[in-house]
Amino acid sequence: MFKAIKFLIIGIVILFILVTATLFAVTSLVDPNDYKPELESAIHGATGVSVEITGNIDWSIYPWLGLELNEVQVNTTEGNSFTTLNNMQARVAFMSLMNMSPSVEKLVVDGLQVNLEKDKDGTGNWEKLSSQQTAHPAKKPKTEEQKQPAEDNKANAKQEINFAVSEVALTNITINYVDKAANRTLLLSPLNLTATNITKDTPFPIAMDFTLSDGQSGLDTVAKIKTTVTMKRDFKHITLSPFAADFALSGKPFGAKTVATKIDTNITLDQETHTLSIANMSLNLANLAALIDLQVSGLDKTPRFDGKASVAPFSLQKLLGNLGQKPIPTTDAKVLDKVAFSSSIKSPTNRIALPNLEFTLDDTLFKGNITIDQRTSRIIAKVNGNAIDIDRYVAPKQEKVEGQKQQRAQTTPSRNTSDDDNLPIKMLKELNFDISANLQQLVAQNMTIKDITIQATAKNGIVKLGKAAGQLYDGSFLVTANINVATQKPTWKLHSEINHINLLPMLKDFRELTYLAGNLNFNADIASTGKNLTQLQDNADGTASFNIDQGALEGVNFRALACLGVASLLGKTVDISQREPRTTFNAMSGTVKIDGRTLSNPSLLASLAGISLGGQGQVNTATKTLDYGMELKVVGELGDPNCKVNKYLKDVAIPVKCTGIIGGDSAPQCGLDSKRLSAMLEQLAKREAKRKIDKAIDRKLDKWLNKNKNTDPGANTEKQQQKEDGKEAVKGLIHGLFQ
Repeated sequence: MFKAIKFLIIGIVILFILVTATLFAVTSLVDPNDYKPELESAIHGATGVSVEITGNIDWSIYPWLGLELNEVQVNTTEGNSFTTLNNMQARVAFMSLMNMSPSVEKLVVDGLQVNLEKDKDGTGNWEKLSSQQTAHPAKKPKTEEQKQPAEDNKANAKQEINFAVSEVALTNITINYVDKAANRTLLLSPLNLTATNITKDTPFPIAMDFTLSDGQSGLDTVAKIKTTVTMKRDFKHITLSPFAADFALSGKPFGAKTVATKIDTNITLDQETHTLSIANMSLNLANLAALIDLQVSGLDKTPRFDGKASVAPFSLQKLLGNLGQKPIPTTDAKVLDKVAFSSSIKSPTNRIALPNLEFTLDDTLFKGNITIDQRTSRIIAKVNGNAIDIDRYVAPKQEKVEGQKQQRAQTTPSRNTSDDDNLPIKMLKELNFDISANLQQLVAQNMTIKDITIQATAKNGIVKLGKAAGQLYDGSFLVTANINVATQKPTWKLHSEINHINLLPMLKDFRELTYLAGNLNFNADIASTGKNLTQLQDNADGTASFNIDQGALEGVNFRALACLGVASLLGKTVDISQREPRTTFNAMSGTVKIDGRTLSNPSLLASLAGISLGGQGQVNTATKTLDYGMELKVVGELGDPNCKVNKYLKDVAIPVKCTGIIGGDSAPQCGLDSKRLSAMLEQLAKREAKRKIDKAIDRKLDKWLNKNKNTDPGANTEKQQQKEDGKEAVKGLIHGLFQ
């Protein structure tokens, strides 16, 4: 028995030696280069892919099962080059294959170039590699499909393959991508990757570097990546720790700058639990530093996130400079010097949430939460802030003044629409949000607004401003709006309320204007239609009402103008140059009709000391001009004996006309309406002449008719009435002769 076993072992050894010798003889005596045409034909016949082997082929069997290829090219069906290979080497220990523990000495790929191209129709050249139609594999019965994974798993559990790779090297790899439809090119060259001592359950190093050039943006990226990889025996647990990546960004977007970016983290992928962990990730881009911790679960279904992210305080202006960009022009050079961010990251079902968001902008801190629905892209946000002065962030004043000068020069605006005139209809249709915000204090246009509340929603082309309210100069305001761009004819509606706002300090802060004071109450409802700003202005329609209590108008003294007008009617002179150009009033109210670019005020009423003011007029918003007429009816003393109203002027209203440009640095000019005043003088002269004629006629007729003023009470009243009628008839006849 022992001898039999001994001879059996000897026989196996001899057989192994013979097989090995035979393989060695084949690889030594047979030159594979003699069979290149047959190899190319066999590959084409089996796959339909055209391959050209122009370099040498070398192989070996023992002790290393090896293959080396040189100068190989793969062409598309149109004959264009798809892939070229300079050199590829692969060597595996022959005996390790017999032991089910493959030991790879090296795997080297050098000079691989891949040309990926999409034509103008969007068809890629990788779809034109094979001349054969892709065969659809036959479907397995359900029972076989169900059994196969279980059987495979059992087999894998029973027979686990060990492996070891001494070296993997990819060198001088080039990938060239051209998209003719998008007019874009990407070039990845060179790409190099090395890995050594690759085994399961033992950490091994990987290093990679590449250069990526984007022809469309002009961005060049030079990258160097190093990590240590640990793979469990089942290949389901992979760890990259530590993982370090350095990037140098340059090119057109950064001018002459080269921007350094660095990422350090630890990454763990668990395919059994379908989770991914990105721990302690630090991202440094120039002077910006961010920290991220993220756990991703449900990779096999809908991924869910749980983590946190933060950006340390940094200077945005300095970052722009480091990126080769111009700084943002601001009135205050010290702003944008402190920007920071932090938040948790959650993902409830089909949502991404930032539940405790904090955003710092210089001295302003915003806190809140933001949720994004991944199915509908709807943004739900609630944000609270302390205080911000946005005037510090606007462009410097000299630029604004120049812009205002150009604006004033355009007295008659063109009605031709331009791209700047178009309203963002498409963007408004795509909006999908529900936002509420509160701000303790806002400074804008030098005006201070407090306790601001904003509520707004947008969906399916309908944008609603449910509320924009706040406290403003001892008063309050409320604005609501509704925009519907879902129809062919977009509609715009606005409602505004202002209650008891102190005008003088507001106007002084707004533009250093001092020509109007008082407590303002205002209501307006405005509607319009259109797709551009011109249509919106032309189609505006609405009404407004206002009243101002305990107010004053600077730059005009209506009592002085009334005095001047009365004196002119009396033929007297007064000097009003020393009177203060200011009019105080107890109350002023009126209504406004909005019709396109014209604002009409049909009824203005004001109560002044000694004067009752009434007026009407209009404002042309296109030319920003005011044309307004007022009537000053004297009901009391005007402070000068030369303009004292007599019994003949007690019902006369002095005409005043106000004209000028509104919205400028100075108030429109008001003065006596000389045309209407001349007509009034003529009318008064006629009335006085009539009075004197009537008086003279009365004297003559009374004498002619022997009228006795001490009439006997017993006289015939009928005869007396006949005399009076006759007198009036004679007066009428005389007036007719004069006319």
